Amino acid sequence: MKPARLRALMENSGRFPAKLLEGSPVIIFALPYLTGNGMLLIGDPGGGKNLKGLYRKTPSLVRRGLFPGRKTAATDKPAGCGRLIPFALCFILLPAQGLAQENPDRALRLCLGDAAETSEPVPVTAGKDGLIFKSAAGEGFVLADVVTSGGTDQGLTSHVALNADGAKYLAYRAGPENRWGLAPAWVVSEKGSERILVQQDLLGSGKALVAPNLGAADCTSALKWSEAVARRSGRGLWHDGKVLSTRTPTALLDQAGHYVVAAGRIVSLGKTARTRYLNFGFRWKSDFTVTLKVSEEEAFDALLAKKGVRVADLEGAAVLVRGVIQVQDGPYMELTHPGQLDVIDFKKGVE
Repeated sequence: MKPARLRALMENSGRFPAKLLEGSPVIIFALPYLTGNGMLLIGDPGGGKNLKGLYRKTPSLVRRGLFPGRKTAATDKPAGCGRLIPFALCFILLPAQGLAQENPDRALRLCLGDAAETSEPVPVTAGKDGLIFKSAAGEGFVLADVVTSGGTDQGLTSHVALNADGAKYLAYRAGPENRWGLAPAWVVSEKGSERILVQQDLLGSGKALVAPNLGAADCTSALKWSEAVARRSGRGLWHDGKVLSTRTPTALLDQAGHYVVAAGRIVSLGKTARTRYLNFGFRWKSDFTVTLKVSEEEAFDALLAKKGVRVADLEGAAVLVRGVIQVQDGPYMELTHPGQLDVIDFKKGVE
């Protein structure tokens, strides 16, 4: 297939910003995209470091989350590249700039949505931590749908300091005030003719994690893209941090109370009248478990439908989950938003 044809396919897919297909070309591995498995390198929210091996089929008799003997350890090799499908490599010409930065207008447009037209933006100034913003009238705002490393509330646990030299900030309210009197908002930084969503800036530099809550699906996808680019480049918290493995309950317990990103394969499903259980091990007293309310399962199914799967079909699937680690008979995570769950591969293990 000619490079021009491959480029056209990627443009038509809607998964790659137009800016990604301009500029100086570089070579990347993209076989999973072409084969329909999804492009983990940069095209999917699950892309980036520490996800190698998730595509390998796992014998059901010994399945314990991932293929035995393989861990989600740090790696500089692209997850989802041709090495996961033996003897097959495919090269696509893409711009070097596209690997480093997403189209800056995409997240701004998708996350603001109707708010940019229906609500009046509030001029604000950034606090020392770069995540709490104050208006002249004393209103307080925190960044919606992001959380800093190691914290459960993005407004109170930041170690991030933005370079506010010459920048002006506008806050678009995204939801009601929290218990500290701070309202979540989409905050736009303006410097000259440049406008960028502050959430995207922090994610792209590796200073925050996506914490889906108020944004629509397209907005969450755009934010995850920026996070994935930072992860692949080892920026900020991804320089030493990593996607945690669901096969290591001890490591997850060490992160109790913190917001994390974890990857692994679901070995079984459970369900009660109120709760759906995604089990990542056979020892429910100690292994990692993810839960979600049965009443909210339909919302998860609606998002998963894009991949042709439902929550009830996820046994054996490799997934990426994000949320706060809690402890009850081992580590567990409660999902309250469909954006907290990403399917990497839903091929079941084989005998």
